[in-house]
Amino acid sequence: MYGFDIPNSLDFIKDVEILESLKNEIITKIQKLNDHSYIKGWSLKDNVWPILKYRFNHYDFLHQEEAYLQWLKGLIDEIKKVDARRFVIQDVVLSQFSIPRIKRMQKIDIKIDALGLNMSNDYFLNDFLKFAEKRKFQYIISSIKVPDLIDNQKRLANKSIFIESWQNQWETKQFTLDGLLDFRGNKKSEYYALAKMWGVFEDSIKSPIIRILKPSVRLIPGTKVTYHALLYKNGKWVNPSEKDQFEWMFLKYDDYDSPLAIKSLGFSSKITITVPQNNSQFGILLNYSNDRISKSETTTLNTQLHSSISELD
Repeated sequence: MYGFDIPNSLDFIKDVEILESLKNEIITKIQKLNDHSYIKGWSLKDNVWPILKYRFNHYDFLHQEEAYLQWLKGLIDEIKKVDARRFVIQDVVLSQFSIPRIKRMQKIDIKIDALGLNMSNDYFLNDFLKFAEKRKFQYIISSIKVPDLIDNQKRLANKSIFIESWQNQWETKQFTLDGLLDFRGNKKSEYYALAKMWGVFEDSIKSPIIRILKPSVRLIPGTKVTYHALLYKNGKWVNPSEKDQFEWMFLKYDDYDSPLAIKSLGFSSKITITVPQNNSQFGILLNYSNDRISKSETTTLNTQLHSSISELD
């Protein structure tokens, strides 16, 4: 499947020229790729609708939604004209709004061949499956995490499925931690769990248990603090040996807790950092790897008071 992202910063009422240019850009790309037989279909990502819901008040959102769906309908009609052989799939994020959205798309006759269900969780999966069975429309699982797939493998049997991410992504202004491989290409426990479920391996590989020991001090910007790695072996927490491989990374989030930046701090069983300004927007990642499996743990920079209380309880 070849996917297209639709920028979620667009105003679908005012940005007429930009939207026309974007449509032409997508059509031109499809025409250039038309001869590539390994492409089985075109997928339109669901970047826009969830953001529209939060960018506009309810009245303006309804007008934006109508304009977006009409633009989408026109785009898909154009795709069908230049390539009538391949699937066109529209992603929909699974939520309490999924079914009303799909009904609206069907009402205005958007000519997709199937829906791509993006499963960030499975809270509303039963409702969706009943609705899909009643309406008799085609769908694939366009994005799902391995734990959710394992929990729902019977309900999703015989469905075409795309796993959320092959590898953790490390880009200029964002990062993800949901890959089957870590940033260095080492296999994570999710990789082995999926391989076992699909019959590639008979047994999954046991994941190591690690923890970040945070300093029990108040974090003051500009001061230095040290974080230690702990490894659970033989029923107790122990300090790692020289054979244990650890990497530390600095994580930065924006004001909405969305991943923004990542920086490698080095390879060791402990790391000393300088406390940044606005330290609540930063975190630490500890990654352990050996020749078979990778395991990571993340935490905030500060030690939460309620964590100590809950452990005592």
